[in-house]
Amino acid sequence: MEIMREGQFVIHCESDGFGESWHAFAVEGLPASCLTRANSGESEVFLLMIEEEEWGSLSLREEEFYSISKIIDGKEESFAVFFCKEIISRVGGRCYLYAAIEYSDVLIISILDAWEKGIRINWRNLSGSYGPAWLSNCAKRGGENGWIQNYVSENVLISSAGLRSHEDFYCYLGESFFGYKGYAGRDLDGLREVLLANKNEKLVVSLIDAPRVFDFLLKISGREDYFRLFESALMDAGIRLIP
Repeated sequence: MEIMREGQFVIHCESDGFGESWHAFAVEGLPASCLTRANSGESEVFLLMIEEEEWGSLSLREEEFYSISKIIDGKEESFAVFFCKEIISRVGGRCYLYAAIEYSDVLIISILDAWEKGIRINWRNLSGSYGPAWLSNCAKRGGENGWIQNYVSENVLISSAGLRSHEDFYCYLGESFFGYKGYAGRDLDGLREVLLANKNEKLVVSLIDAPRVFDFLLKISGREDYFRLFESALMDAGIRLIP
């Protein structure tokens, strides 16, 4: 069994009956975030470069699907799937190809890489495009324990100051309730589920400038009842709310 090394890329053939895999030093050219149907004729085609660990070891075939993972903290983290349309060239251990991307989320891997190296990054300082990836990583971490997490305090302050988007709001809630990397859902149903899993009737939530919070939730949802539904999700979990 081949030993997996930290930071190593793994390419898996996803076609039935093959199940082959190869290791790579680097993969370049993937879009930061993409979700399409690669074989529908509607997806964009990207130029990928895959640098082999051993020259000549990578035996990709055209008209096949492949997934890409990276070894982070000893585990394979899958972050892309592509359809190999055409292999252009193999030069010095590097394979160049045209690939239709079915799924790609390089941002998920960049965040996980930073976390694993102990680099304390802040979602507030990142582009809003990182929001979904941040939530996905926090969800994976929280889901490993059935959403059970430790509240940072029994008195939580909620404000909309500095928040830009729907994703910002849920990144903020996760951090406000459960601290750095905390997860509190990515929508109202998820929020209710996580809070119910961590029910604490001693918990008190105070809204700082409730009218501004109302306006912000209206802006990101387009729904005038979103604020009320947000309050209901908190109260359903036994949380005392101070407007």
